Amino acid sequence: MLQLVSEARMAITNLRQNPSRSTSPFKEATVPSLLRLKEKLLNARAMDDKLSGIVLFFDAVSKWHDCNLGEDIVQFKSANFRGQYNETIRKLETLDLHFHRAGRSEFGWNRTKYSERVTDNNVFLGNIFGLWTFPVSEWRKYKDEPKGSFAYLGGNMAKFNAYDVVSNQAGRFMTPHINAMCELIDWLCGMN
Repeated sequence: MLQLVSEARMAITNLRQNPSRSTSPFKEATVPSLLRLKEKLLNARAMDDKLSGIVLFFDAVSKWHDCNLGEDIVQFKSANFRGQYNETIRKLETLDLHFHRAGRSEFGWNRTKYSERVTDNNVFLGNIFGLWTFPVSEWRKYKDEPKGSFAYLGGNMAKFNAYDVVSNQAGRFMTPHINAMCELIDWLCGMN
């Protein structure tokens, strides 16, 4: 990850020194890293086990959250003399917003600290339909509960157990973020 930050900062410096280049050095430096992120995001989304998927998702996104692209976006804006990078800046800001919304938070779902690896023990789900908040490692214990054992039996919930409810919660959080991030990555990498 430090290499990614270093590459991005070097690219910003190059851009500021030579803003007339037709190809953004930022794109050149970050395309491989963004494509690796996209691959991890798509792998997380494709997992049948949404609890494993959300752990993989948070681990991938947290590394980018740690990079704090905000500082680089400000530098990128300062090289945007003729507005030639307006759309790139907007896309980077939107991607960075996703990193912050799905990044680390002391009291959120992803309760990791800077540079800490995301695991089953520091991703917390629950606080939905009367369920307590537990780490993924605890929710895994409920996987084999009988269907319909979930205490909240309103509507279609009677066919679920608590594990199913938090798995659904994980999927509903991940999927919109992943879809939007992949679209942004495609655009930023020139794959749109």
